[in-house]
Amino acid sequence: PSALLDAARHVLRQHPARAFDVRLRGWASNTWIARQILAPIMRRQTAAKVRKAHYPAPFALIEVWRRGGGNLQRRLRLEADSVVRLAATPTAHNLVRVYFLQERLKALAGDAAHGIAHVHVIGAGVMGGDIAAWCAYRGFSVSLQDREMKIIEPALARAKTLFAKRLKTPERVAAAQARLHADPDGTQVAAADLVLEAIYENLDAKRALYAAAQPNLRANALLASNTSSIPLNELARGLECTRAFHRPALFQPRWRRCRWSRWCATRGWRRTPSSAHWPFAAPSTNCRCRCAAARDFWSTASSCRTCWKPSAR
Repeated sequence: PSALLDAARHVLRQHPARAFDVRLRGWASNTWIARQILAPIMRRQTAAKVRKAHYPAPFALIEVWRRGGGNLQRRLRLEADSVVRLAATPTAHNLVRVYFLQERLKALAGDAAHGIAHVHVIGAGVMGGDIAAWCAYRGFSVSLQDREMKIIEPALARAKTLFAKRLKTPERVAAAQARLHADPDGTQVAAADLVLEAIYENLDAKRALYAAAQPNLRANALLASNTSSIPLNELARGLECTRAFHRPALFQPRWRRCRWSRWCATRGWRRTPSSAHWPFAAPSTNCRCRCAAARDFWSTASSCRTCWKPSAR
C-alpha cells in the first residue's frame, strides 16, 4: 500500500496533461448542443438494460448532465434536487427494502455445511442448462446430461457467456468452465450428491427417468425434480425411497428470476402470510437435516411471492 501511495503522489505532482485530441473530444462532447444530441442516445442505451420505472437513478443522472453541462455549481444544485426527488419515491423505498431482504436471505444460510459438492442435471434445455450453469458459477462441480451431445452444446455455450459476463477474468471463467462438463451417458449420476431432473413435463417420462437413475444413486444423495405442474406424490410413486425426493422452486435461474423478484418489490408486492419462514419453509425432519443444511444451495431458487416446501415421506 505504501508503494502505491508513493506512486499516486508522484503522478499527482507530475500533473500529466491529456493528449490534445482527448481534451478536444471531452470539450466537444460537453457543449450544449452535444449534450442535447447525446442525452437521448444515452437514455436509449440505458433503457435497453434497465427500466426507468424500476431504476430511475441512471436516467436522472443523464438528465442532470444534459441540463448542467460543464458548470459545476449548476450540476451540484441539479444533483441535490434530483436526489431529493428520487429518495422520496416509492421505488427508492422498495429498492432499499429489496436490499435488506437480500441481506436477510444471505443470513438464513448461516454457516451450515450443505454437503453438496457435485450436482448432476438431467435435461439440457433452457431450464436445465441454465440451472447447471448457475450451479457451476456458484462453485459446484456439475455434470449435464441429455440424449445427445448436440443438445448439450447450446447449454455449454450459454454457460460460457454467463461466466464471461459475471466472472470477468480469464482465470475465473476457465475455472467455472472446468466445473461444468457434458455427460450424455449419465455416468456421473453415481458420483452426484444431488441429481436434478429438468426434462419436459411428462409424468411417464419422468418416472422412467427416476427408475433408471435410482439404482445408481449414492445412499445419501438427493433426487429432485424441477417440475412446476406435476404433483410430487405422483412423481414419487414407485420410488424405492422417497425420503430424499424433493421439488425445489426452481422456476427460473436466479440471474433471470432476480429481475422478476425486484420488479415485484418495486411494485410494493409482499409475500403471503404463509411464507412466515421466508424464503424457505421449515425443513422436514425426515430429511436427516440434509434439507436444512441445503438451504444455502437452494438460496439460488427463492420464489418472489411464495416459499417452497420440501416434501419427504
